[in-house]
Amino acid sequence: MNFERFYTTGSTELPLAKYVLHGHCVMPGDKSISHRCLMLAALASGCSHFTNVSTGDDVTSTRTALEVMGAVIEDEASSSTNAPDSYSCHVTGIPASSFLWTHAPLRTEEVCLPEPVALQCNNSGTTARLISGICANFYRPCVLHGDSSLSRRDMARVARPLRQLGAHIDLTGTTLPLRTTPSYLSPATICLESPSAQVKSALLLAALHAPGITHVQLKQLSRDHTERLLHGFGARFWAESADSLYVHGAQPLHAVRYDIPGDISSAAFIVAAALLCSGSDVHIDHVGLNPTRRAFLDVLKRAGACVAWEEYENNALVAVDEALDAHACAGAGKRAGESEGVSAGKRACFNQTLSREKAGGYRAACTSEHAVVSGDPSVFESEPCGSIHVQSNADTTSRASWRGFHVSAEEVAFLIDELPMLALLAARASTPSVFSGVDELRAKETDRVAAIERLLAALGAHTDFRNGALTVSPVQQSHFRPVHAFDTQGDHRLAMCALVASLVCSTPFRIINTQCVSVSFPSFLITLERLLHDNCS
Repeated sequence: MNFERFYTTGSTELPLAKYVLHGHCVMPGDKSISHRCLMLAALASGCSHFTNVSTGDDVTSTRTALEVMGAVIEDEASSSTNAPDSYSCHVTGIPASSFLWTHAPLRTEEVCLPEPVALQCNNSGTTARLISGICANFYRPCVLHGDSSLSRRDMARVARPLRQLGAHIDLTGTTLPLRTTPSYLSPATICLESPSAQVKSALLLAALHAPGITHVQLKQLSRDHTERLLHGFGARFWAESADSLYVHGAQPLHAVRYDIPGDISSAAFIVAAALLCSGSDVHIDHVGLNPTRRAFLDVLKRAGACVAWEEYENNALVAVDEALDAHACAGAGKRAGESEGVSAGKRACFNQTLSREKAGGYRAACTSEHAVVSGDPSVFESEPCGSIHVQSNADTTSRASWRGFHVSAEEVAFLIDELPMLALLAARASTPSVFSGVDELRAKETDRVAAIERLLAALGAHTDFRNGALTVSPVQQSHFRPVHAFDTQGDHRLAMCALVASLVCSTPFRIINTQCVSVSFPSFLITLERLLHDNCS
């Protein structure tokens, strides 16, 4: 099979065969962690070094936006530690003087803003939402744009909490383009109703530039990569518990060295392929095992699927020694020296109108000692990393070894990216499955609930969506039924689901728009091809 040939044409037609997956593989660097590492390094003093940064389109959007804002990101020569679709790089932060928190406000009635910075987020909701928290205190106005898909997604839910910190944000209705105007931020106590890691992260990034202590209260938990990384970058960050967070603003971060673990959301599709192809035995190495990301493994385990995982020891971020940092990053750009920066006169011009009282209060907030917050810094430890082992039943005539899934609304936030894969496996389970509280899926690249129903219906499974819950009744025959063609509509996770499903269909079918896989896992087909073996004999 030549998957790569089909992949480059934008559609894939897989021949009918019985396959088995066998061997070891590694995943691209975790997309969520790659976004956050680049952003925090852009706010840090010194030069950070990362290996296994994701080359996915979404992370590239973040990288490009940060470079436009003044970060210097330089690729390192190929490293043997990099997984496919990953690279190593040095990141020198945006000059500190590019953020208003490093300057006392002028007492002037004149406001003269420079030209806005245009940031193209393309299809990346993570880029748009998280970087808006960085732009809130940036010295120039920023305008965030997206492609046609991202421009339909809600941005109001990230604008609302940022405005509570004093950010000046304008939206086109509730969607992109989003414009930030330079603003001095103030600490606040903010309660987040939505279980969105993107909204929470945008708020935490903005709070780093709000002098004083910002308290973030969470009604529902979500993935915690930002919290874990803040400690590694040296932020003064506390947690009374996982749902009560404190950030001390007006603080510099330090540079780090870090080997980003493999993306567990990408691994989910290899796991699904191995479970569906009878007789498979696959090990996925150096993959992130964050408890807020491995929920799909817990769901599979309790449903009776043969999956296991093991954590490695010590995967912490390491603070960069400044002497070594200067040598390693020679030529990687400057942060402290700002000969290319904006002149003092231009900076004075764009300061917004502030009263004498507010200006004085700001300077006091910068210099005064704040009360010590009672909390446990160890609530969030370093990112766990390890391996996943998955096996499937060798008996090709028997039903699947797993039962139907019962996923609660509380669990959904921890497996939002893996729900399409779980729904596909539910179509081969021995009993019906119920996924509660999946409305968030309707606000992704596509309406993923409708997309999942469309794919499963084509494969012969019955679905029912009502009151926020999706019920999947499995197919009765030994294979998915024939499908002539299926259009992914540009959704990368739906494309990978369709590609995995095609391995166990009774006849081949054509999958349209597979280029979108490059958003998160460009080498998915190549990785799958290396694991697949003909099992027709």
